[in-house]
Amino acid sequence: MQLLDLYKSRFGEAVKRQGNGWNGPCPLCGGTPGKSDRFIVWQGRDENLGETCAKHGIMGIWSCRRCGGSGDTIAYLMQIDGLDFKAALAELGIEGGRKGHKRRPAPTEPRKPSSAFIPHDSPELSPKWQEYAAKLVDESTTAIEKQHDALTWLASRGIPPDAVRRYRIGYLPAEGSRYPGRWRARSALGLPPKTDGQGRTHEKIFIPRGILIPTIAPDGAILNIRIRRHKEDLKPLPSGKAPPKYLELEGSYIAPMLLRAHGPADLAAYFVTEAELDAILIHFATGGIVGGLAVRTNRGKPDRRAHERLRHAVKICIALDYDEPGAAGVPWWEQTYPQAVRWPTPDGKDPGDAFRLGVDIREWVAAALPPTIKLPPLSHVEDTDSREATLSYPKVNGEDYLQNGQMDTFVAGQKNIGERGEKGGWDGKKENVSEMHTSADVARAGSPAGFTDNEIRILRSAVPKECADALSSLYPPEVLRAYLLWRDVPVSFYSEHDAIGNCTGFGWKIDYSWRAKNVEKFEAFFDYQDRCPVLSQWLSDHPDKEISWQNLLDFWRK
Repeated sequence: MQLLDLYKSRFGEAVKRQGNGWNGPCPLCGGTPGKSDRFIVWQGRDENLGETCAKHGIMGIWSCRRCGGSGDTIAYLMQIDGLDFKAALAELGIEGGRKGHKRRPAPTEPRKPSSAFIPHDSPELSPKWQEYAAKLVDESTTAIEKQHDALTWLASRGIPPDAVRRYRIGYLPAEGSRYPGRWRARSALGLPPKTDGQGRTHEKIFIPRGILIPTIAPDGAILNIRIRRHKEDLKPLPSGKAPPKYLELEGSYIAPMLLRAHGPADLAAYFVTEAELDAILIHFATGGIVGGLAVRTNRGKPDRRAHERLRHAVKICIALDYDEPGAAGVPWWEQTYPQAVRWPTPDGKDPGDAFRLGVDIREWVAAALPPTIKLPPLSHVEDTDSREATLSYPKVNGEDYLQNGQMDTFVAGQKNIGERGEKGGWDGKKENVSEMHTSADVARAGSPAGFTDNEIRILRSAVPKECADALSSLYPPEVLRAYLLWRDVPVSFYSEHDAIGNCTGFGWKIDYSWRAKNVEKFEAFFDYQDRCPVLSQWLSDHPDKEISWQNLLDFWRK
């Protein structure tokens, strides 16, 4: 019995030929028959087979781009049909098997996302507010170096000095001893006068002292500032209610903090937390491999950009505070995102509290991840300033996984400050990348006429000579467009394998020092590849190769 026969027996006509493979819904994570192409079967493959299939000449391997499952025919029978090893041998007619096991039925349709949720765009920030916020961040990041108590408190919650610097966390001191903070004219922040409930007009704003946590755009613009106040400053309110521990600087974006996961959007995992420090802890502890979304309250929702990231993610772990309000916020996420699961910390109220109580955050996170996502190795380096263990991660092409703190921090829906999906977004010009490089171009690219004369010259010079006169028949237009965007971008696509050679997942190697200096070109390519399943198929068809722009066109349709 062949692997393709097993797959077709489950989904029938929903299995379609694509290139040298077969696509359709995934028996593990679902998909709509006739529409989904996340699951791939390569029937003739004899590489990356397990020992038993290789020994008996049972060809064929499979993989799912969504949930990360993969393997050979025996792995299919065990993971998908629910057979044990000996029953799988019997099914394939291999000596030593044991019959009598029934297969599992096809999975029920997965939860469908709620169509009622419409993510919002945040309003534009005042340039004057951004200028003042940048000064606060600069002042606070300098001041925190001398605030031993603040650094110790942060380290106790899994934020060592290295993370403090990377995410530009600071400390805002008070001015004088009369007030636990500072007063400023509202006009200095570009804010109009404010009238309170009693009809009084206020021309000044109070900014408390405390630990300053900024949300920063890729171009360095400050989007949001929240301040974690001193415990001694938290006096009961006139109403008798407890005062808020965190205060948001008026004029900030209301959107959540998004710490983007590295790698393809459809192979990413995200953890949703309430506090920014918890999202930072997870993002830092995993070397940026796992994304974080801090929604700031148990009822917080993603905005447009965060929603786009989450709906493509392979896994969303809801780690809202472990209390009644946090539990009340979970159902919305489960109803809105089919891949969302509640993932509370094994101890403590939140990830920072769990770290303080001795929970291994990386181990807790790793337990939730699909096989396609591997955390980088971890080493411990003693930090003599804080007397706490700080986390040290490996380097990619000589650079840290996290380049310049929150370079991977995004708040969705921003305008004129570098929105991904806009060419020239770093200087405020709006020229939509999707109009330039995706739907319109790809629709026209069925023949060389779909590209400009200059692009055709570039493509002809990039392919082997025997392919130069047959671009449209040998390469999908999406792959040709990807080459033009990928050219001179130092990233490569690779596959991971287990100890016996099975393909366990895919990932990207990225030169983050180059990226930091060439954000626009980098984002144009990654935005395109995120939304191009044809390119994903083309790359995953060659799991034995590490693919860069230099060798992308070395493979062609036979």
